Amino acid sequence: MTFGSATEHYAGNGGEWSEIYVLLRLLADGKIYQGDEHMKRTDVYATILKVLRKESVITEYDRDKDGNDDEVVHIIINDEEQQHIHEVRIDSIQQGARLLKERIPKLTSKNNTIPEIESLLEEMLVHSIKAASISSTDNPLYNGKNDIVVETKDEEGSVRTAGYSIKSFLSSQPPTLFNTAPASGAVYWIKGATHEDMLRFNISYIDSFLGRGKGGDECRIRDIMNNPNYELVPLGFWQDGQGKQPFTRNLQLSGLDLPEIIQYLQLYRYGYRKGKECLDETSDDVSVLVERMIEDNPVEDVMAPQAYYPARVKSFLFDVFAGMTATNQWDGKRKVGGGYIDVKSNGDVLYYPARSDDNFTTYLFDNVHLESPSHGYRLYEAALLASQELPDHGGIDAVTIDGLKQQLAKKKKQANSLRSDYGYAYETDAYPNHPKAVCIRLNTCQIRFKKLQK
Repeated sequence: MTFGSATEHYAGNGGEWSEIYVLLRLLADGKIYQGDEHMKRTDVYATILKVLRKESVITEYDRDKDGNDDEVVHIIINDEEQQHIHEVRIDSIQQGARLLKERIPKLTSKNNTIPEIESLLEEMLVHSIKAASISSTDNPLYNGKNDIVVETKDEEGSVRTAGYSIKSFLSSQPPTLFNTAPASGAVYWIKGATHEDMLRFNISYIDSFLGRGKGGDECRIRDIMNNPNYELVPLGFWQDGQGKQPFTRNLQLSGLDLPEIIQYLQLYRYGYRKGKECLDETSDDVSVLVERMIEDNPVEDVMAPQAYYPARVKSFLFDVFAGMTATNQWDGKRKVGGGYIDVKSNGDVLYYPARSDDNFTTYLFDNVHLESPSHGYRLYEAALLASQELPDHGGIDAVTIDGLKQQLAKKKKQANSLRSDYGYAYETDAYPNHPKAVCIRLNTCQIRFKKLQK
């Protein structure tokens, strides 16, 4: 089959192109295998009966055979005016899937085109590579966020229609489970710190701001944690102008102690040990961080830490999957669709049914890690202001200060959201029990799936 030329509306990143890849693979293969908690293929599979995808209207793709007994896909669009029925051969879809499997790992920008596939997409009545979520407004059967809706038949003959989120490891960057926002910034009181200490925190490791050193946040936080004069005390998360903490509120719906647990989880990323010096070896791996929490048991009155901390973090991960965000007010109701469809780095497509049982939550728990957004300009600004206030610029020479000013000017020209506003010490009266508290905000709560081996 000869594919056609590129057009502007077929452009996207690797994750968006992976949604098209999943559509083609499901229709081409006619079945999908279930993955286990270790992201390995099991022997359990479901037969694909149809796939639903929404752009301006919902398009239905039914697997069938034509009059010559050849496998085809019937494409049905129901709009207000009429029903459109079209037909595409399975071998064309298989060829398209093979092409995307080869091309997606090589995509490097946010708006990639793949000219060779576009005539097939036009034939399949696909007008955009990014589909809209099919919601309960479209059909009460569909609940929760989904990238694709699939009707399947299991090995016992039961038919199920459910929406799935697609997570792709075929592209260069693994997918995220939870994205940072201003509201996910965790606030810690640096108990014992003075105003002058605050200034010195902000000019310490200044070379790392200018790209001449390493460590940055890690060095600064570890020095605070290793100093016996200071203690990092969790105070919750970012507050809005009315003093409300939206992320804290949402977390408390899953458990009153969950905000404290998630704040400690972020500290353990920097090697934190309660009452001890930091570990030399740090980790981003959520399961490793929880193991260290179990050893220290940092939350008061926890009687069975070996069971408690994994259970609480798994519950948090499932709630994130089921609709909780840092910013939007959550009602505590888990809007659960069918689960995940994962595209592995070797192109295999597996599904994971969404259940609040240990298999699915262990799959999340074992396969994610924490990361941070890049810093915004305020970290640079805080360092510059500190150097101006301290005698002799806090030991920072004029050349370095000039370089910092240049970096600050560059940063201010970039689009920096408030989620990047973290990493420097500041004084605040926002906490009545701690007047003039010297605090530091961290935002290491972005949760991304680990890169998988083929």
